Amino acid sequence: MSLIFFDMEGPLTPQDNAYEIMGLWPGGRQVFEAISRYDDLLTLDHHPGYEPGDTLSLIVPFLLCHGLTTQAVQRMGETAPLIAGAREVVQELQRREWQVHAITTSYEPFARAIAGRLGIAQSNVACTALPLERLGHWFPEEDRRRTAQLEDTLASSPALDDASLRECLDHFYWHRPPHSFLRQIMRVVRPMGGSRKLVAVEAFCLAHGQGLHQVVAVGDSITDTAMLAAVDQVGGLAIAFNANAYALPAATAGLASTNIDDLRPLLTAWQAGGRPSALAWVQAQPTKPNGAERGDYRWLAGRPPAPEILALHQNLRRRLRQSAAALG
Repeated sequence: MSLIFFDMEGPLTPQDNAYEIMGLWPGGRQVFEAISRYDDLLTLDHHPGYEPGDTLSLIVPFLLCHGLTTQAVQRMGETAPLIAGAREVVQELQRREWQVHAITTSYEPFARAIAGRLGIAQSNVACTALPLERLGHWFPEEDRRRTAQLEDTLASSPALDDASLRECLDHFYWHRPPHSFLRQIMRVVRPMGGSRKLVAVEAFCLAHGQGLHQVVAVGDSITDTAMLAAVDQVGGLAIAFNANAYALPAATAGLASTNIDDLRPLLTAWQAGGRPSALAWVQAQPTKPNGAERGDYRWLAGRPPAPEILALHQNLRRRLRQSAAALG
């Protein structure tokens, strides 16, 4: 039995669900872009206890202000586009007795809807719990007012420099007593990103009696770097798919393609002979011309990628994920 762990947003669906949710109301996308930039700043600054992807915790007050429901998030998962080849690769891997998992920062109603459409077992999904209705009952009016004021500020001032953005949002999120509602949100909504993804992968491995050196992980962004790096460093196969500058250097191999089904031959080589076989297969592939849309395979093994490789990944990332591609 072989184990594979897919990030969901990027490798399986082009949608950034939180970004789409925030786009349901005027100014919401600008607010999300600002908070996503703040997420990058906190991550790169190693803010205590903060993980990449905790954006999904930071935006919860805005979701509550606008009365978002669990059902609305689920409906988005039922209608979101899928990456070309996603169903085919999942079905083929399952026919070959792979255990297919989704490890994603996506909110639970969205993630489980996407998994259901792809045929991934619900027990093989790790995602971000979002108890909207319970949190909505707790939401104090004063915090609701402060959230609305912050939304107005961020929506009307999209060009805040990093220092001003950091000062504004630090005051809103962290200059609160530990028992305050906003601080409670941080404890209740724990996004499945960064090291939490790695913990989830390790738990699934333990359940199946396998080590990280025996598994495949597929990701594309900063929330996947801990998972990709850990799998690569112990001899597993970490694949960056149309990845950004955070994920590519953490991966064993890169795949730039408009179709995730192009993973299949690389996974066949891995299953036949592990990392040496995967390396030999990648090295035997012809170099694709600039602008290629399918099947550009590169062996990285945790090294910084050449600029042209990063450019190819970023170009396809922008094409498939559109405005969400610019998010960290």
